Amino acid sequence: MLKITTEPLEKCQVLMTVEVDDAEADQLLKAAAKRISSQIQIPGFRPGKAPYALVVRRVGEAVIREEALEDLTGKVFREALKQANLEPFAPATMEEVSWQPLVMKVRVPLEPKVELDDYRALRLEPVSVEVTEEEIDQALAEMQAQYASWETVERPAKVGDRVEADVRVAIGDFSSSREKMNLLVRDPDANTRYATISNAIIGMSAGEERIITVPAALFFGDDGGEEDEEHEVEEELAELAEDLLDELEDSGSSETPSGEATVRIKVHAVREGHVYPLDDDFAQMVGEFNTLQELREKVRESLAKEKQVKIEREQTAQAIERIVNEMARVEWPPVLEESAIDRWVSGLEQNLKRNGMPLETYLRVQQKSLEQLREEIRPQVQRQLRRSLVLQEIARREGISVEPDEVLRYIEMMAKMAQSYGEKVPSAISQGALNRIFQDLLDIKVYTRLAEILKGKVQERATEQSSAVQEAAELVEEKTSGPSPEASSAAGEPSAALSASEEG
Repeated sequence: MLKITTEPLEKCQVLMTVEVDDAEADQLLKAAAKRISSQIQIPGFRPGKAPYALVVRRVGEAVIREEALEDLTGKVFREALKQANLEPFAPATMEEVSWQPLVMKVRVPLEPKVELDDYRALRLEPVSVEVTEEEIDQALAEMQAQYASWETVERPAKVGDRVEADVRVAIGDFSSSREKMNLLVRDPDANTRYATISNAIIGMSAGEERIITVPAALFFGDDGGEEDEEHEVEEELAELAEDLLDELEDSGSSETPSGEATVRIKVHAVREGHVYPLDDDFAQMVGEFNTLQELREKVRESLAKEKQVKIEREQTAQAIERIVNEMARVEWPPVLEESAIDRWVSGLEQNLKRNGMPLETYLRVQQKSLEQLREEIRPQVQRQLRRSLVLQEIARREGISVEPDEVLRYIEMMAKMAQSYGEKVPSAISQGALNRIFQDLLDIKVYTRLAEILKGKVQERATEQSSAVQEAAELVEEKTSGPSPEASSAAGEPSAALSASEEG
């Protein structure tokens, strides 16, 4: 018989105390002694047949008790959970074991708790959108450039030309290069992010090479290659910045390179553009328009729609931040947080290994211990957990799920993209990667649903959530020749590595 008491603890945990009656405790010890005697030779007795008292004298009571923990943390623990009506969220932790009477105390993590205010009452604020004539003129100028014809010329590059050039950027240990980039030579006074590089091309001819230096912050500062509200961003050069940022992230370095960047430019060809004049003929060429005025009105309509979509996206993002940070009360067991940090450290270690640097070397260079690194990343992990749990709760309430075929289509799409860039496609997908894909797709669906709610377009909620990750794993296994994704450890049973203290 088991006597069970539970004590609620903070952070979604319960301390379960299990007292085993003397008769059952005696059976546990005798079963343990029998297993021990089957593995050692005791003169005069066949394996497993030696009397209990003799086994105790031979190996000691402490050894038998240690062996008995296997049953105690196995079938006894499972029975105790059943009687206490507890469903562990993750493997439990043995806190204490005492004998005479036999009592074990186990810390049981429970599933996270998420309480939400009425997010369905939120609405987007109406905002009037205006499009200026200058904006329409700029859009039409871009259309002229898009439809322009380009001819190779034997002269130095000037503003308005396009050049075909190789560009390489080096900043300390980081570098990125692109060949045969198609770069527009912009006005030196234009408010562009990479104006220094673009301006350096002015006066260069085919076959000429030039090296310039620019501040490293041009690539690593602020948003790098991301959207820049203060400057017009040249997309081709922004790709170089994104490559550098990816390299920085893969290295695991927490310090952004400073100083100067060396930019090497080699021009292969200079091309001069010939644009069509803005008239009715141009309007008829680019679409089903009879006049230039019809084209202007269509451009006005498109720009207004783009602005409206951008505003709605910004408002939706702000609303989601409000839901996550102000309208939610979230709690999770410590084991969830620690395992998330474990995964982050493991990912860093793998990235470092690909770059030929052991984690120990990285820590030595950074002058910090592993524990300091874990504590440094903890706030970020906590923010990610909070956001993820809130979005999962919204998905549950809204009946949103990710189907296995959606995950599989996403994997196939990413594989095709990797192949198009000449990258190696893995033969198998880990459970961790599968979980991340599932979470990304779920987040997209939740964002879409919240956007509909904010506009007042509330749909009926579904009632069931698909176990998409497990089903997708089975589908992926059929499609790949590698081993199946490794299964996650069964939750709810103390692991063999549990530390138990004994008293009495």
